[in-house]
Amino acid sequence: MGLVHKTKHNDGFSLVELMVVLAILGLLGIIAAPSLMQGIPRYRVDSAAKALATEMQLARLRAIAKNNKHKVTFNADNTILIEEVEFDEVTLINSVKTISLGVNGTDYRGVNLYRNATAASADLFIEAGNAIAQFGPDDDDFVIFLPNGQTTFSGEFYLIPSGDVGSEDSRIRAIQVLRAGLVRKLRYDGATWDRYK
Repeated sequence: MGLVHKTKHNDGFSLVELMVVLAILGLLGIIAAPSLMQGIPRYRVDSAAKALATEMQLARLRAIAKNNKHKVTFNADNTILIEEVEFDEVTLINSVKTISLGVNGTDYRGVNLYRNATAASADLFIEAGNAIAQFGPDDDDFVIFLPNGQTTFSGEFYLIPSGDVGSEDSRIRAIQVLRAGLVRKLRYDGATWDRYK
């Protein structure tokens, strides 16, 4: 019987190989980080726009279901108030919901109610400026949903990532509420508005 010679096999990686892989992963992370950081504000404002468009539709449905007007007010302190009101549009029946946005917002942190003055308005009939919301001929900061599902006036409100206030225009979003009660989402690319889902 002869001697069996076994060869020694190295299973695994050497320390040098592991360090090279980690260095490559680090470089890829450094390259990808700026584009990832750019995407976070866009994701936040898109998510807020989708959710707030749904809130507008819910306010319309509540007005129909309860046979009472529902008023949605957009405030400069980055809050949105949804209230059930009497037919005089002033007397409060029920406070339905308060939505908080902004840097310290509890619902949509990092998204402001705002539009930079340099951005065109989503509606050609509405004046330029940095309004939060513009409804009707007086550019009111509220919209009222009627029991028949319509609104008193059409208009829109604007959303922007908190870091873009006063500077970047390409991530501004608008939620349009039409007189018939329909709700549309619009995005601004720095030059034009277009509808999106």
